[in-house]
Amino acid sequence: MPQMKPLLWLNLYVYFLISLILVIFCLYFLHFFKVPFQKDVKLNKNNFVWVW
Repeated sequence: MPQMKPLLWLNLYVYFLISLILVIFCLYFLHFFKVPFQKDVKLNKNNFVWVW
């Protein structure tokens, strides 16, 4: 059983890293398309907030 603990921590670390990369990518994606879809964001402000 002690041998399984490092593997579990490694999986948690990898999961955290992937989540962090996905969040950064999403923020970059939103920033990149901020100007073209500015009107859509303004119109759907409530939906936009709900998604976050």
